[in-house]
Amino acid sequence: GDAGNAALTPQSKLQGHKENGADDYTGAYEATYSEFTGTEILFGGTTLEREAGSTIRITCSLSLESGEAAVFLRSGADDPVILLSESGEYDGTVEVDGTSTYIGVWGDQTDGSVL
Repeated sequence: GDAGNAALTPQSKLQGHKENGADDYTGAYEATYSEFTGTEILFGGTTLEREAGSTIRITCSLSLESGEAAVFLRSGADDPVILLSESGEYDGTVEVDGTSTYIGVWGDQTDGSVL
């Protein structure tokens, strides 16, 4: 793979199942966590110019039974932005033009699920 894939967690190490979309920025992920602690980088890359345009839509839902979890977005060298850190849903768009952008899930003793 190219350098853009370097930061993505390999499918074999993911807690759940990922379906890839048209490129590394799109797709679907579904996971149920049990006592999960760690970080999964699900989507993203370092593409300077996407064929599909620079705007991506992010939708996710988090169902947290115990522990802590967060769905986050990291762009370039900026600190990660938390999209969702409690049970609920998130729906928004983000610009990915010219910077590395990654979407992931962080967990600490997490029991719950993410879609």
